[in-house]
Amino acid sequence: MYSQTTSPDVIITSGEVIESEDGSISWTIGENLIETVGEADLSLLQGFQEVEDMPVAIEETKQVENLVLVYPTETESIVNVVFKEELEMNFSGYLLDISGKRCADYEFDLKHNQIDLSEYSHGMYLLNITNEEGQLIQEFKLFRR
Repeated sequence: MYSQTTSPDVIITSGEVIESEDGSISWTIGENLIETVGEADLSLLQGFQEVEDMPVAIEETKQVENLVLVYPTETESIVNVVFKEELEMNFSGYLLDISGKRCADYEFDLKHNQIDLSEYSHGMYLLNITNEEGQLIQEFKLFRR
């Protein structure tokens, strides 16, 4: 007889047991092992099944520290973006929500800029500042209260 348990091998203990006169079957969401059990004309596949594959990757970049001052990083509405030095290049940026969806694009002055987060849902956002070539200069975590 084959069955599953909620031992430490299972990350999330969610599932169900279905029984009838002929037998029973149990399933668990989140197990980290995959197994095929069966006979010549019948097989049962057990294991973690994903409905949709959404990989997330974070690109490692060289960041230029102390070029941009962003404050406050936790706010209900306005975030200030101030460039510290007199530079001769243009900067832009974009705002991502926690799922990686691009929420807004910005073109920045070389002095003082403001971003209004009041129209967005509460949560964490990433503000990415890029140079004229589109290379990431610095990334900031912003929290909308």
